[in-house]
Parts: sequence; C-alpha cells; structure tokens
Amino acid sequence: MKLIKYLISIFEIMEKNPSLYTNDLSTIRQAFGSGTLMLVDAVALGIMAFIKMSEINFILLLVCLIPLVLISGVLMIMRRRISKKVKLDLEAFSNMSDYVQEDFSGISVIKAYVKEKRREFLFLDHNKNNMDTTMKIVGDQALLNVLIGSIISIGIKKLKTQNGIVLLMSRILLKQ
Repeated sequence: MKLIKYLISIFEIMEKNPSLYTNDLSTIRQAFGSGTLMLVDAVALGIMAFIKMSEINFILLLVCLIPLVLISGVLMIMRRRISKKVKLDLEAFSNMSDYVQEDFSGISVIKAYVKEKRREFLFLDHNKNNMDTTMKIVGDQALLNVLIGSIISIGIKKLKTQNGIVLLMSRILLKQ
C-alpha cells in the first residue's frame, strides 16, 4: 500500500513539472552507471590498500589517513554547495525546456514577425539563466578539484617525509 501511495505521489509531481524529470535522465544514468562503478572500485581498492598498509607499517597508515579525513571534510562541505547549485541548474534547464516546448507547439499558430523577435529575446534570457547556473556549478567543481589535488599533494609530501624519517631511524638503529 505504501508503494502505491509513493508511486502516485511521484506521478503527481511529474504532472506538475514533467520536463524536470525528462531532463534529469542523463544524471540518473551517470549515477547508476559510472557512479556505482567508481564507488565499488574505491571501496574495494581502499579496503585492500588499508589491509596491506597496516601489515607494512601501522604508523604510516595513520599518517596516510590524515589527508583522507581532510578530503572527506571538504567533500561533505562542497557536496551541499554543489547539490543546491545543481538543483537550480536543473530548474533553469527545465524552465528553458518548457519555454521551447511551448514555443514549438505554438509556432504553427502564431507566425507574427514581432512576436517571433520577442520570443527570441525571451529564449536568450532563459538560455543565459541556464548558462549562468551551469557556470556556477563548473566553478565549484573546479574549486573542489584544486582543493582535493592540494590535499593529496600535501599528503604525499608528508608521507615521503615520514618515510624518510623512518628510513633514517632504521639506518641509525642498524648502525648501533
């Protein structure tokens, strides 16, 4: 019974704004396709890497976890920002799709030159709004890439330093 109520509510939402869901199909396809593959890959390789690293040197494993914690924090903060902007982008694209659909359905009825020019300017306005929201997402994604790259670079430098210290300490112990 709950499933039927849930499906009915989804259909009611789709009736109110159908273009929002048809435009989102590529995002859903990406999430279930490459998104699932990357998640399983990261979890499987991550678990195997942690097991092997803990067998080699547990202290180095703890040092390696510092960038992972930082990246997780950055991702949680940026996920909220990007989610809000993606929602705005989908709404802008939905508005533009609705406008174009209305324009195509009314093109055979209205052939006045003046109205076509006005419609062209309205379309340009919808298109600019869609582009602006998309560019905000691209900016946040670029910032996220830079932050993650920086954290990874700092983690690699710290790991190399820690390995150097461990190597020097083992040489000093061997000489004694």
